[in-house]
Amino acid sequence: FCLKNHQTAFFLHLAVALCGVSMCVLSKVEDVLLLVSIFLHAAAAEVCMDLPRCMEPAGTCISPKDYISPRAECPEHRHLFSYDKRAVDKLTDHDEFCGKYVYRLPSTGVLVTLPPPTGEELTKVYQDYDDQLAIPGPDHWRPVGQTKMVLEAMQGKPGPFTIVEIGCNRAWTLFSLRHLAGNGGKLICFDPDPDGQPWRLENFKKAETDVSGLS
Repeated sequence: FCLKNHQTAFFLHLAVALCGVSMCVLSKVEDVLLLVSIFLHAAAAEVCMDLPRCMEPAGTCISPKDYISPRAECPEHRHLFSYDKRAVDKLTDHDEFCGKYVYRLPSTGVLVTLPPPTGEELTKVYQDYDDQLAIPGPDHWRPVGQTKMVLEAMQGKPGPFTIVEIGCNRAWTLFSLRHLAGNGGKLICFDPDPDGQPWRLENFKKAETDVSGLS
């Protein structure tokens, strides 16, 4: 049972399982080179995870084991977050987050969930999402935590900054970060929820009044 040039890594594993590499007769130099290439590719795939190209340079990768934390929305992961019971108790169980973890991108430092959720998974999550109106102000644990994370990441870096938040709810986090965007910076929000629009407009108005050079 030998590998031919057109065979893939799947057949390599099958060959190993059936007869072992030592029993496989390689009749051509091309077969040897192909085998080496497949082994190297398989080894790289085991230790390297592709990252979003819009956030990281092409070819940048990290090990799947280098995650910061699992997603607490997965019921199987919930016990790992017992130290923050108040926050976890407010979460809705979502099996869509099982097998997904939070990673810090090596070049930008952005936190992302990988593997990325599929469109079907996102649709299911947002159909069940009912926490938008449960964030009454900037002192809520979620905007407090988000603000703290951004401030720590931006510490010592010169501004002004353009701060973009995808899914900004009522813009409490952006409002808390308004001073980072003064003197020429911007606060930008993307959120399709119409219920939060009055609060967003009011918070942006207050931010513009409070901080000079903000748009």
